[in-house]
Amino acid sequence: MTGGGLALDGNRWVRPRNKRYLFDGVALSAAYRDRLLGRIKRAVAAGQMVWPAAEPPLGQTLAALGAKGWEVYIWAFAGPQAVTDYLSRYVHQVAISNHRLVKLEGGKVTFEYYDNKDRTEAGGKGKKKQLSLPVLTFMRRWLSHVLPPGYKRIRYYGLHHSSARQEKLARCRQLLGLAAALPEVAEPSLMEWLTEILGEEVDRCPHCGAKGSLSERSSFEQLSWLGGLILSLFGQPTPAGVCR
Repeated sequence: MTGGGLALDGNRWVRPRNKRYLFDGVALSAAYRDRLLGRIKRAVAAGQMVWPAAEPPLGQTLAALGAKGWEVYIWAFAGPQAVTDYLSRYVHQVAISNHRLVKLEGGKVTFEYYDNKDRTEAGGKGKKKQLSLPVLTFMRRWLSHVLPPGYKRIRYYGLHHSSARQEKLARCRQLLGLAAALPEVAEPSLMEWLTEILGEEVDRCPHCGAKGSLSERSSFEQLSWLGGLILSLFGQPTPAGVCR
């Protein structure tokens, strides 16, 4: 969400009245609560949702929920780069990060997780633990996070929508004293990307220190023992440390 907006006449940038926030978080939580509960009530009345007979009456339940204070998580970022860094950790991965996977052994997948019920202090992060699941159970849980066909992970609204991005967004940048065109972002190479993710030079042999050995190492590990021996005699890096 942008910190302001383009005026209806397109001639000025409208800033929020309060520099600290765009809107009242308490009012937002109440509006979200009322809208959601209203949609549930209409869905039950239209037969689109079946209210379980074993539950308390719908009106009583909605009244109890409406009396509660709902929370909407709002976080003010330090700047655009902080927003990009935060979103990049979530929008292009599914369910679990690779670094949380510990091992695949005996038909079970072991991974790390944080047990929020086991906290050292109130509001702190849960204790890190490991859990082993059968492969099929792990895959079923993982696939439950994959979006069905037709759903989008990222949607753009307002100034970033495709219908407004070309003209209105450029106009906003002009009013804010910025260049009309968005700055180009340099695409990192594969090696630069892997180094940033893994935190090490992936194309350097861990045994002899030779650079540019990623392709040779990956090819070597697929060869027979005889082919590997021949390559090692010619000084190719090996996972066993036979380097020249």
